[in-house]
Amino acid sequence: MRHHLLIGLALAPLFAATAAHADLLFEDQGTAKLGTQPCNGSGCWTNYARVTDVDGDGDLDIVAVNCGGFFSNPSPQPLTVYTNDGAGNFTNGSAVFGNYTAALRQVAFGDIDNDGDIDVYAPAAGQEQPDALFVNENGTFVNQASARLPAGLSSDAGATRFGDFDNDGDLDIFVANGYINDNAEPGAIYKNDGAGVFTLAVGAVPVSADGVNPDDVDLADFDGDFDLDILINMHSGENSLWLNNGDGTFTDASGGLAPNGGGLHYGPGVCDVDNDGDRDILIDNIGGNYLEQLLINNGSGVFTDGTNKISGNSAGADDNIVSCIDYDNDGAFDIVVGSLSSASERVFHNDGAGNFSVVTQAFTATNDSTLWMEFGDLNGDGRLDALTAQGEGEELERVFFGNMGVAQDTVPPTIGATDMTTVGADTVIRFAVRDNAVTDEGPRLRRAFLYVDNMEVPARFMGGDLYRAVLPPGAAAFTACAEDIAGNVTANCGGSTTTTTSSTGGPSTNATGTTGVDNGSSGSAMTTTGSNGAGGGGDDETGSEGGCDCSTQNTGGSKAAGAFGLLALALGLSRLSRRVRQGSTK
Repeated sequence: MRHHLLIGLALAPLFAATAAHADLLFEDQGTAKLGTQPCNGSGCWTNYARVTDVDGDGDLDIVAVNCGGFFSNPSPQPLTVYTNDGAGNFTNGSAVFGNYTAALRQVAFGDIDNDGDIDVYAPAAGQEQPDALFVNENGTFVNQASARLPAGLSSDAGATRFGDFDNDGDLDIFVANGYINDNAEPGAIYKNDGAGVFTLAVGAVPVSADGVNPDDVDLADFDGDFDLDILINMHSGENSLWLNNGDGTFTDASGGLAPNGGGLHYGPGVCDVDNDGDRDILIDNIGGNYLEQLLINNGSGVFTDGTNKISGNSAGADDNIVSCIDYDNDGAFDIVVGSLSSASERVFHNDGAGNFSVVTQAFTATNDSTLWMEFGDLNGDGRLDALTAQGEGEELERVFFGNMGVAQDTVPPTIGATDMTTVGADTVIRFAVRDNAVTDEGPRLRRAFLYVDNMEVPARFMGGDLYRAVLPPGAAAFTACAEDIAGNVTANCGGSTTTTTSSTGGPSTNATGTTGVDNGSSGSAMTTTGSNGAGGGGDDETGSEGGCDCSTQNTGGSKAAGAFGLLALALGLSRLSRRVRQGSTK
């Protein structure tokens, strides 16, 4: 059995660090922004949350995924939805899921049936109830698990995501299993038949792992071959890195991760911190002495420890998540550490080459127990705002609005790299996209597409930062394009255009330049290297606005070129009390 202890501990003295910015970036709006919160008004135990457009009205809502208990005896709590009025005022909209109450550690958002709206997979934690699969039917989510999932499926899920693992144009399911059962096989893939019906992909993933009790998963192209790989964050022990063989089966490449420095860990961030075009990794608590660890990718999915590139990181802090954002629009990903033991969340500024310095007083000090965090424009002012989700003490979710120190989003999305390959009779284009925040649904796009012969061909979100589109027969050239939710579009993508649909179309991303196409060579593949990779998830929304502002594809390097920068890591405000997680307890 697992239990968690609270003990008093004097934290190490803080490092003297030069502040990158002294102004408050994110200001607390108080817990009342969300109205009366569930679990008797005191808030639930929220291990995971999403900022996403649940009701399809164009603004970002909040979904809190709740589960009582810890890594044993999970207990049901409400799956809570807060709907946004567009100005950052929220009301409880949980009725959209039928006021569903269950033991859930994470849920996955994505369009499983290619009808242009968001569906939700909600696997059980600890096999406490059958898995649910909510299909969006005109704004109401209907549980269709009995018709679409394997009969009787009840998972022991610590984490889950949708992703197109086999490059067939639809979203499959990945479940990280073993949330309470240390001896469970660590994962399973359920393949989509194209209509949103799923079957187990037997033998697709490794059957063992060194770490136990998965609590998060990230999908990204870690080895640069344009398919989705899988990083499983284990609560205790070594993480697992599985590389895709190109057909939706995976090889264990965990040995390519730098050694774990010890510490229990919860929420990695994945993004290109040093603008070299690949996806790096930040992991809370395992850099030694409860520092965040920075793993630098060599482009092939082999990582070296770059933890010393984070200046002002405070030892001994008990943290839960690392997020990648570009709060100052300089083309480099900064990092934010969500902390349970520090007085506030911590921000680190990226110099563009993956070196991080602490930003003092970046968040209002709230002294709460953050378990999850996500960023997006909640009040419609064009600036990133933040949601923090709580548990283990203070359990009320909080909203923080971005102040003047957070730049308004005026920068179009960036295309990192583009690939062309043949799948059956189709010429398939895959490309990476980044914007100003990494989420589990990828960059927040209104739409992504190819611009071909004055037409828009929709591109579909694959997972991570990857998008996929089918080139029309006979097309001689294309440009990959994207529009973010602030209305910024990549250049040279036409103006008034005609949209065409394809069998595997979906959102596309801001492309760089124009790429010639050879439709005559079956099985051939062409890859164009772009500026940078983003990592994280991908936004599956398709908007109706026309036009695109696409930029010329570049080879990376400078921040001015819009390469991907990364996160910064921990620093600390001292607190004399730190919660220590024992064994497999949090």
